[in-house]
Amino acid sequence: MALDAATLALTAAELKATLTDAKIAKIFEPTRDELVITLRTRTDTYALLLSARSGSARVCLTEETFENPETPPSFCMLMRKHLTGGRLLDVHMEPGDRIVYFDFQCTNEMGDLVRNTLCAELMGRYSNLVLVQSGKIIDALKRVDFEDSDVRQLLPGLPYTTPPKPARPDFLLVSSASIVAAACQRDLPVADALNKTVAGVGPVVCREAAWRAFDGEHLPANELTEEQKSAADSYAQQLMDNYGDAYTANGIGLETLKLFQQLQYKQTLLLDLVYGKDGETPVEDGELTEHLDSTMYEIGFITVPLYNTSTFAFASDDQKAEMLSLAQKAADSYNANAPEDTSSQLTAFNSIASSALTDICAVLDAEVPSTSTLQTDLLGESDLTDAFTQEGAADTLRGLAYGQAAAIQYTDYAMMLAVRLDPLGVSTLDALRSQILSDMKGEELNDALAAYGAQLDSTLSSSAMSKLPAAKIVNATSANS
Repeated sequence: MALDAATLALTAAELKATLTDAKIAKIFEPTRDELVITLRTRTDTYALLLSARSGSARVCLTEETFENPETPPSFCMLMRKHLTGGRLLDVHMEPGDRIVYFDFQCTNEMGDLVRNTLCAELMGRYSNLVLVQSGKIIDALKRVDFEDSDVRQLLPGLPYTTPPKPARPDFLLVSSASIVAAACQRDLPVADALNKTVAGVGPVVCREAAWRAFDGEHLPANELTEEQKSAADSYAQQLMDNYGDAYTANGIGLETLKLFQQLQYKQTLLLDLVYGKDGETPVEDGELTEHLDSTMYEIGFITVPLYNTSTFAFASDDQKAEMLSLAQKAADSYNANAPEDTSSQLTAFNSIASSALTDICAVLDAEVPSTSTLQTDLLGESDLTDAFTQEGAADTLRGLAYGQAAAIQYTDYAMMLAVRLDPLGVSTLDALRSQILSDMKGEELNDALAAYGAQLDSTLSSSAMSKLPAAKIVNATSANS
């Protein structure tokens, strides 16, 4: 799952509760994109991992053992100079953005107390670690000069500034009423409307929430029936029952969740209105089937974390290779006698793959996680790009024929045993229609809406906009028509 700002805020809160007042004992830089800081409280010792790797940027506590270079890199030496012995004062977030600040009280070369802030910017390929004192940059793990960016530079001595942010409120700070009011003005699928209305939650989370809440039913962001509202409220109650403590800790109540889920329920009807059977430009069944066969992938899969879920110790490269080898042997065993029909393929695959899990997890001295069970999902090309970040992983899945299985490491920290299935052997074309349309026509529709919006005349009064709430502002062109 994507590490969005809302999720990172929960992580930062846990780190603050655990590490506040801890002192830095050691600092290592095991790889060019990662720091490991050993912190000691009165009772425990913790290893804090700060990773600026583009595919797996994160901050977390770890029990993994790292192999450190014989000669510490220059950034590591600088961190030791300015932070060793420092006491952690606070851990806090940049509102609505994926930046975590670690404030330390340290002693400088003159013996004076100073406040140094380590900024963990966890933003995909722009991830970075920056050390700041009194608002000025001491240094950055990845320096950014004027040739790299004419908007924001990260160089020693320059003032530290945050990256530019879209003009959207933070999901965790804005009221539910404001979210619903703003999103419902957008004639877009619910997930897109939510993503364009608030900051802090990413498109993957928005799509997943909408899909799970409403079984893929496509609805617009500005219309819900009473039955649909009831279903949204029911799912919101389930979320509160399961994750109530985390929501409450962040000021999110049941009514907020209900409104949020009602918003999610409206996600995809617009596509059906345009491209569905009775739409303005319906897509024929033959086109849907061709797209389904050529660019979408129904898979049965069992995921296996590449870390011990009890100790959170990550697998070494050798352990990963051994786990993948065992998983591929199971896949080869299935492939040797793969059945012809989809139902039998799933049954046989599940039996062989499940039997192999004990030996695979034993490589890490781990039990089989409760989450390592058979699941099925229909993926599009965008899903492969988002989820299969490991080099060659997406191509391995694309290369599978129907009924063929393989072991795939799809991220730095997870692998899967997967079998490709015939989508129409799992479901019907009518049941899959909305999902195929979304994959096939979603971007085209968004582009058309954006182009249409750009052509609209607007004569809004700038003086009125500065004085009146948005609901009271009237477009003069519309008023005179």
